[in-house]
Order: sequence, then structure tokens, then C-alpha cells
Amino acid sequence: MVRGLEVLRDRRPRLAEEALARKHSAIIIRRVTTLVTGAFGCIGAWVIRGLLAADESPVAFDFADDPWRLEMIAGPDVGDRVTFVRGDIAERDALVKVVGDHGVHRIIHLAAWQVPLCRQDPSRGALINVVGTANVFEAARAHPGQIRRVVYVSSAGVFGPPHLYPAGPLADDAPPRPATHYGVYKVANEETARIYWEEHRIPSSGFRPLSVYGPGRDFGVTAAPTLAMKAAVLGRPFQIPYGGRTDLIFVEVRGRCRRSAARRGGRRVRRRARLQPARRGRRDRRRRQADPRGVARRQRPHLAQRGADPVRGSARRRALSA
Repeated sequence: MVRGLEVLRDRRPRLAEEALARKHSAIIIRRVTTLVTGAFGCIGAWVIRGLLAADESPVAFDFADDPWRLEMIAGPDVGDRVTFVRGDIAERDALVKVVGDHGVHRIIHLAAWQVPLCRQDPSRGALINVVGTANVFEAARAHPGQIRRVVYVSSAGVFGPPHLYPAGPLADDAPPRPATHYGVYKVANEETARIYWEEHRIPSSGFRPLSVYGPGRDFGVTAAPTLAMKAAVLGRPFQIPYGGRTDLIFVEVRGRCRRSAARRGGRRVRRRARLQPARRGRRDRRRRQADPRGVARRQRPHLAQRGADPVRGSARRRALSA
């Protein structure tokens, strides 16, 4: 009997080590990998920073080869904590391979050309912004059951000038009337996301930000407020090339919105921001059964009327659903 107790004592350290190993193994199996396209851009860098702060190991996909902005925002050691993949968003096979090779579960799609570049070269802009977004969804479709959610960025640029709409805040179902190629591409992306949900049941969340400001925001039409702030700090003159009243959202808040949408997929998060995501998934179906008219109009407007706004864009309710 004593001998049996001695054997048990001898085995305790080994049993504890085995239990700890099984626990760590389970943690590794449950770990979720997030692919961030356009990771070297301003929003992408802030998203990467947030993922690292949450102790995740994101995969950064970008065509650029100089991560200076990412290092400035996420830290000089970001290269040791992030998997970098250089590739073109316009190449579908490259995205399919990245998703498969790295076991990606979530995609935060931020790669896009801004308004000035789309104006200079509309064909290339459409290839990157429209075809690139379709390629992201194709990469998700190529791995059935693996991708839990695609989060993509749309824009308030899907709407036209104020004189095209009634006075006051835009209604939820205000029709898109983009005034730029960039806005047209964003409308196409929203409809692309809708079709991939209806035909392939790929859940997605789309955001329509207005004006984003903060460190790293140095390009694009709405970068002027950030450039003006920087000029003020340096004591230099700067003139914002447009006027009027607008809403601004700090870039870090926007990055948190993306991460929250990718993680939660259906829960509601509130922020003071003009960001209205399009949520598609099983929860939408349950809500539509309880309130078929209201939810169809707000969450799935294409079911309510043709040409309705596919994303819940409301200037009256500054709520972010993630």
C-alpha cells in the first residue's frame, strides 16, 4: 500500500505536466487567426495594433513593402509579432492560398485605393476596390466553414451631395447616389457582400465611415483635418480645401469597431461615431421572423424594396452594431 502511494507521488509531476500540455494544446486549437488586408495603411495599422494588444497573431497582407506606418503605430518590433505576406489584392489565387496556409478564420478587408487615385486611374481603381473585394469573398468561399466573418469598409461616399436629399438627417433607406468612382465602387462592394450572403451564406459586416482623423492619416480627401492638426503643432499654415459641418471619428475608435465586428459578429456595441455596419447572419433571420417589416427594412433592405440602402446608414442614430 505504501509502495502504491510512492508510485502515485512520483507520477504527480508528470500528470500535472501532461494536463498543462493538454490545456495549452486546447488553447492553440481554439486560437483564431485574423487576416488584415491593407495592413500597412492607416486603419490597417491601428487594427493590427489592437489585435496585438489582445494577444493575437494577425496575418498582415499588403502590396507595399515598407511597413513604416505600421511600425510607427504598432511599435518597431511589430515584425516579430506579425506574419507579413506581400501580395496583390487583385490576385484571387494569392488570397485563397493565404487563407488556407495560415488557417485564417476572420478577414478584415481594408485594402483599397482612395478617391484621388481612383479619379486618376478608374480602371485600376475598380480592379483593386471592386475585384479585390470580390476576391476576398472568393477566398472565404474557397474554404467552406473556415471563415467565420468578413469585415469590409464601405464609405459615406456612397451618398451624393446634400442637395440631392431632403433636408435633415438621411433616412435609413436613403438611396445611394455616389458622386465619385470611389463611391460607385463602394456601392458595388456592398451589393457584392449581399450576394455572397444570399448565395453562399458568408456572413459579413460593412462600415460607412465619414471623416477619420489621427496618426497615420496622411492621404485621401478626408485626411485634411489630420494634416491641419499636424501643421498646427509644427507651426505651419494649412488650408483645408473644403468647408461645412461634418463628423469626425478618431482612427483608433474605427479600428476597434472593425475588431469588434470581426470577433462578435452579432452583438451590439455602441460608440459615438457615424458608422453603420451591415450585419448578415443567423441572428438576422431570427429577428426578421419576429419583425419581418422593420428588420427587413433596416437590416436587410434589399428584401424590403429595390434600390434601398444595403447598409444601415443613419445620421440620426450614431450606434455601431457589431
